[in-house]
Amino acid sequence: MLALGFGKRKKIVNEFLFGCFLVVNLLYNYLMSIFTPPGQPPEYTGTASGSNVDQELGEQPVPPKQCPRCQGLKPPRTHHCSVCKRCVLKMDHHCPWINNCVGWNNYRYFCLFMLFLAMSCLFVVIISFPIFMQAMFPNGRRRQGSPRHLGFWDAQCVALSGLMSLCILLALCLLGGFH
Repeated sequence: MLALGFGKRKKIVNEFLFGCFLVVNLLYNYLMSIFTPPGQPPEYTGTASGSNVDQELGEQPVPPKQCPRCQGLKPPRTHHCSVCKRCVLKMDHHCPWINNCVGWNNYRYFCLFMLFLAMSCLFVVIISFPIFMQAMFPNGRRRQGSPRHLGFWDAQCVALSGLMSLCILLALCLLGGFH
């Protein structure tokens, strides 16, 4: 590191700081999506909302829908999760990555987790690309600024990490398209 020029050191420090930023945000949103409850429907009080308006119009109030499994109040877009055994307000899906339902309260954290995971994968792909090319074409001519020669297994590990990150990035782009 001491033999590197100022520009190269600055680039390495910037890459390190940006990588730390991605990791901190990734872990924060992952933990928040796990530990934030997805949201439960309000408790049923026995009176329907808007009953005064219904009585003024001479109509009978319509009782709110109830979940057949847990007998709780079921507003629109509330679904009963068969894994969690509870009703979830604005349930999107039960995610095995976070072992929790994605609902009203933790939808934001889940989407940010997916965004920072995709950004982290893209970061790894970009950083590992020169070493990936060196591993794929070991006898190629070295250009100025290309990484130093790594051992066979070191280059293979970095190339595999970059390839796995690319596959995860593509899967996240497909899944993120639905959100």
